[in-house]
Amino acid sequence: RTLYAGLNHICMDWEPFMLPYRAGQFFVGATLAMYPGPNGPTKKEMGQIRAFDLTTGKAKWTKWEKFAAWGGTLYTKGGLVWYATLDGYLKALDNKDGKELWNFKMPSGGIGSPMTYSYKGKQYVGSMYGVGGWPGVGLVFDLTDPSAGLGAVGAFKELQNHTQMGGGLMVFSL
Repeated sequence: RTLYAGLNHICMDWEPFMLPYRAGQFFVGATLAMYPGPNGPTKKEMGQIRAFDLTTGKAKWTKWEKFAAWGGTLYTKGGLVWYATLDGYLKALDNKDGKELWNFKMPSGGIGSPMTYSYKGKQYVGSMYGVGGWPGVGLVFDLTDPSAGLGAVGAFKELQNHTQMGGGLMVFSL
């Protein structure tokens, strides 16, 4: 029994301050600085896909990613673990060792979970794309202050070099 999970590997400095709440605005009452956690192979990775043995609770393997793993994973009976990345890739890993077997660059970043279905005996895998949310706030609103977007602008400043705005659905037959 194995659980496949997309994980964020982000540290945060939190400096509280008094600020009146304004409806429709980001609000946490603090200034935040976000940056990669200390354990990645190059110390610059902010996400990972990890396989956990549910019997022992130990990690079986880890696949590090440059950006946070914002979406979920999909396991298929054929032994593949699927997920989308913020920089716009749909990836398939071998469930036994986490080795990347396939990837496809989508027009924009993936923040959702891949899905699968069958039609007339053929299996399909699909993924929504369209970077947004907290990681995409700097790209979407053209922000440059590293503390803007609750620190997300600083943490994900390189995202604009790897993806673009836009959204849609891509589906692939297996």
